[in-house]
Parts: sequence; C-alpha cells; structure tokens
Amino acid sequence: MNPENTSPDVVAIVTDLVGTTVDATTAADDLPRYVRAHPDDPAVLACLDALREQAGEPEADVERVLAELAAQLPAADPDAPPVGSDRVADPDIAARIHADAAAGLQAWADDHRALFVYAAVPAPVQRLMLACSDRGDLGDLFGGHFDTRMGGTTRQASYRAIAEALGERPAALLFLSSRGDALDAAAAAGWQTCWIARDDAAAERAERRETHPWVPGFDAIELL
Repeated sequence: MNPENTSPDVVAIVTDLVGTTVDATTAADDLPRYVRAHPDDPAVLACLDALREQAGEPEADVERVLAELAAQLPAADPDAPPVGSDRVADPDIAARIHADAAAGLQAWADDHRALFVYAAVPAPVQRLMLACSDRGDLGDLFGGHFDTRMGGTTRQASYRAIAEALGERPAALLFLSSRGDALDAAAAAGWQTCWIARDDAAAERAERRETHPWVPGFDAIELL
C-alpha cells in the first residue's frame, strides 16, 4: 500500500484483531489456555463477564463461556508455519502477534498516530490478547477498543458510529483487516481501507475483488 493509495490526512488507524494483528492459526488454543491458567486474574474475570454479556448467558460457567469464544475464533491449523514465538503451548501467552504488526503498531505509535481496535470479540478480550502477547504488552499503544456494541463488523452503520465516537471524518480513518466483508462495510461508510492478505489465497481474493488496496503485512503499509 503506497502513499498514493492513502490520503495524507489519516489521523487514526483502526485495526481488526484475529487474522490481522493476531495469528489466526493459534488464537483458538492460546486464549482459552491462558484463561484456564489464570482464573483469578482481574483481566480474565473481565473477559469472562464480557463474553457472558455478549452471549446473553450471565450464569454461564467458564467452559461454556470458552465454548462461545471458540465459536468466534478460527480453528487452530497444525500445518501452518509458526508465528511469533514458537508453537510451544505457553499458559502465559494469550495471543501470538505477527512480527510485522507489532513493529508497525509501535512505529505508528512512536509517530503519534492514534491507534484503535475494532473486532468481533469483546473489548476486554481484545485488551487481554494485546497485553499478554508473545510480543510483550502492546496494550498501551492503543487509545481505545471497539466491539460489537458499536454494531457488527460487516455493517456500514458500525463504522459511521465509530467515526462519530472518535469525532473524526470517516475519510480520515484507516481500517486494516483480513476480512473483505468488513473492509467493504468500512469503505461504504467512507473510511480508507487496507486488506491484510497474509497468504497466497488471501492475496488472490484481494486481487480478484479489486475493491481495496492490499498488502501482505503491516510492514508494506506506507503512510504520509
């Protein structure tokens, strides 16, 4: 994604999480393992409460909540190449972050770019994944988190609501995602978009649709 593909007035970058920033092939294993290993952690308890609220099951036990969470995450792929650290099960890792994403986010934060997350998983889950990742605590890089309380990630109105919450023009916001349908909704709401196509199949889909600029990773994004 070259500078000519983006307006010079990008004032905030909003990124999707699983598949975009977080390794999609391990998320369904890493996060539940972390939750089970840290049952008394206040951040874990906040995640469980948020998931119960999202599911409409306030009395659900931990395993029921984790089953609901698993339904929102891609299944682990044992044949996929390792991302970040290795694939050794580590109960202290809630998520594995793509190296290019961690570096890109840090560089943008250092450049005083405003960073936010918008994803289908509840905001407390987003915070936990970023704070307890294999790349360290990335939570402080972000100015806020949005989830489906703003609306579904494939709904145009959700992106209008986020722009209003941020007090910014939609055209000044850049959304990064590995999901074409979410990018379509953001673009329809007037946002700038970039498709993170991390494998050949995703790149082929992005090329075929020709609706969004696409890159293989955050390190290929150049902003003015």
